[in-house]
Amino acid sequence: MARYNEILVGRLNRFLQKYLSMKGDAPAPQLATEWTPTINFDAGVELRYLEGWNRYMLLTQVTAAAANTSGFRIRNDPRANIIAVIEAFWVSETVTDNFVLGHGISGGVDLASVISVPTFTRIDPRGNQTPACILSSQNTTPTLTIPGGIVGAVHVLANTPWNWITGPDTELVLGPGDHYQSQAGTVNVEHDVTLIWRERFLEESERT
Repeated sequence: MARYNEILVGRLNRFLQKYLSMKGDAPAPQLATEWTPTINFDAGVELRYLEGWNRYMLLTQVTAAAANTSGFRIRNDPRANIIAVIEAFWVSETVTDNFVLGHGISGGVDLASVISVPTFTRIDPRGNQTPACILSSQNTTPTLTIPGGIVGAVHVLANTPWNWITGPDTELVLGPGDHYQSQAGTVNVEHDVTLIWRERFLEESERT
């Protein structure tokens, strides 16, 4: 028999089940007689740690190399069992250029030089000191391979920072096995990247 105010949109019940890792039947089969349901847990960056998030920030400068392309990659190693979100992704170069952003599954492959991430990259000292994501760079080949494909391109003047993130809804989710790669559009150009990202443990209910 139907319930009073029964919720017939299955995806919302599924959201609650996945979000809270709940078992059994729909956890919220119906609304209260007045507007009651709410789930608003984000309280500010200073409380990200209490929500299980670890936040990091890093600057990397991929130097120019004659006849070679400079690029940077951040990869989520699936063995780490984390989900990552890129909050800010600034790119700048010393010349006017058309640089690109790529996204896809890297198959566990990094660029030629894996970046040794220092502990000071963590933003909140209460969290893990070093990130689980793997950062790498390269300037040793004329053309860099982007597993997946190019998802963004922009023409920017010399020494003018560009941020791929323009607000909360444009933050980039980095799932297990995925990568984002930023690279210069021309050879022999320094490619500078400043990155802010957060990571947390991937709950079992979120893996599918």
